[in-house]
Amino acid sequence: MESKISSSIRIDFLKDLPPRKFDVVGSFGFVEHFTNLREVLSRHVELVNEGGYVVIGVPNFRWGQYLIRLVLDRKTLNRHNLDAMKCGLIRKILTELGAKEIIYSGYYKTFKIWTDREDLPRMILRGIILFDAVFQKLARLVRADNIPSRFFSPYSVTIAKF
Repeated sequence: MESKISSSIRIDFLKDLPPRKFDVVGSFGFVEHFTNLREVLSRHVELVNEGGYVVIGVPNFRWGQYLIRLVLDRKTLNRHNLDAMKCGLIRKILTELGAKEIIYSGYYKTFKIWTDREDLPRMILRGIILFDAVFQKLARLVRADNIPSRFFSPYSVTIAKF
């Protein structure tokens, strides 16, 4: 029996949609790059089957994470729509777009630090990586690795049933 591996689909997300719908439509690190958040979320909803789920995950560059980005990685910070990182806004828009139930809308994990800047001195980059690695190990050790907060959680996630 011959197995067939499907190829990836490359389209302009705001102009075209694949010819079928899905039980789960998820995007991670995508919607926060758009200012027309409602339109982008609407496209996600158009792709989901009735009874299916839309899962939206975005980095949380607000509050304490904002200050970290302001110091370490202002360029990356400026490429993001910080409003898209408000759990309440994504939840509100998905509800207005017909979500039957919001399964989860909140922050994920305790703390994480990373940077996309490759121009930082090597010692600073290594220091950031080492600091994060040590924090993650200690947090897991004392079972404090998933204490969500809007101040320092690295991600926010919203799961909606349609």
